[in-house]
This record gives sequence, structure tokens and C-alpha cells, in this order.
Amino acid sequence: MTDYAVRGLVDITIGIERRGHMFYDVMSRSAENAKVQDLFKSLASMKLTHLATFEKMRDDIEDIDVVVAGDTGEYIAALVENNVFNDDLTTSEMVLQADSDEKAFQLARQAEKDSILLYYELRDILPDSVSFLIDSILGEEKRHVRQLNAVLKDITDTR
Repeated sequence: MTDYAVRGLVDITIGIERRGHMFYDVMSRSAENAKVQDLFKSLASMKLTHLATFEKMRDDIEDIDVVVAGDTGEYIAALVENNVFNDDLTTSEMVLQADSDEKAFQLARQAEKDSILLYYELRDILPDSVSFLIDSILGEEKRHVRQLNAVLKDITDTR
């Protein structure tokens, strides 16, 4: 059994979205292709929206402990630890690794997938009063993956 403070869990999502914004903001300014720049600008903006949603959620919910049974607690810890946007240093290293639009897309897709997995787990353990907000963000994260795939396909097909 693992105990988690609800606000602490939401703080994790805030950090992920903040670092996601930083990544997309930098990538939008360094992208070679105008479509890529536009998509990354849009994703940076969406990350700010998610950040604001999670900050409001943190302020509005009661800070209670939730008990997560068995392997689920360890799984959540692993998702947080291995999330692409898990800390500032990792995010900075990603920016340096993204030496092409294609590499930036690969990193971005992995980050979105990591967030989706984590947010599904959090939705199941956070209070029901915020699950609809997480569902909304999950839908947007899935749309980000589709957008990334579509633009990457478009720029690779036009070569």
C-alpha cells in the first residue's frame, strides 16, 4: 500500500505540463518547417491551458491522502520517474537531442504517451470531483498524438 497526497499528485501533473510547455516553446522557435513551428506553438499553448486547469484543480480539491493498493502505487511511481517531462534537466536534455524536426516529433510523441498513461492512473485514484477534468485533458493529449502523427506524415511525404 502506498499513500499519496492528492495535491502532491496534482503537483506532479503541473510539473509535467510546465516542462511540456517549455519543450514545445523552444521547439517551435527552432523548428525548420513552418507547419512544425505552428503545431509546436499550438501545443505549447495547450500545455499552458492544462497547467492552469491542474493549478485550479490543486487549489479547489481537499488535500487528503489516497491509499493505492499493491502494485498500482509502484506503477504510478515508475510512470512519474520515467515520464519524459519528469524534471527540468531531462527536458533540457531533450531540447538538445532534438536536432531535427523528426527527432523533436519522436520525443514529443513519447512525452504525450507518457502523460496519457500517467493521467489514466491518476484519474482512477483522484477524487471523482476532478475526474471529468482529467478526462478532458486525456482527450486533448490523445489529440496531440494524432496531430503530431499527421504533421510528421505530411512533412515526410512532401520530401
